[in-house]
Amino acid sequence: MRLVAHALLALCAIGCGRRAGNERFVPSEATARRALGAVLEAWKAGEPADRTIRLADPTLNLEVADTARRPGQRLVEYEILGEVSAEGPRCLVVRLRLEAPREEIEVLYYLVGIDPLFVFRQEDYELLTHWEMAMPDEVPTGLAEDRQQ
Repeated sequence: MRLVAHALLALCAIGCGRRAGNERFVPSEATARRALGAVLEAWKAGEPADRTIRLADPTLNLEVADTARRPGQRLVEYEILGEVSAEGPRCLVVRLRLEAPREEIEVLYYLVGIDPLFVFRQEDYELLTHWEMAMPDEVPTGLAEDRQQ
């Protein structure tokens, strides 16, 4: 729950894009690569997906959200392929080689924030950024009628 609250604050600060003043919440590419590397190394070492990672560098505390990991699936190797242009947070594509079951996939990670720096797998980031939006078929009856007038 603490992760969600902090993440929402960071996302609100960024808004929908890298606008003046909000860019300070988007880590540099070098910092993002270092943070993502630390998260992936922790996975290789068997650490859980939703956790706080404290690095040797006390200026970089990480919060991780990666709920798409399968229980027991191990990360064998990874390669950070590069940055993808996107509105808002820094986005990096990673090739993951996994075992149990064996597969090789490319995953997009979003990195946002300062202290802590949040590392989200794409699916988790999208769930978090859209969790308050009512889906078209979920619009309350009174609101739907007001929209038609």
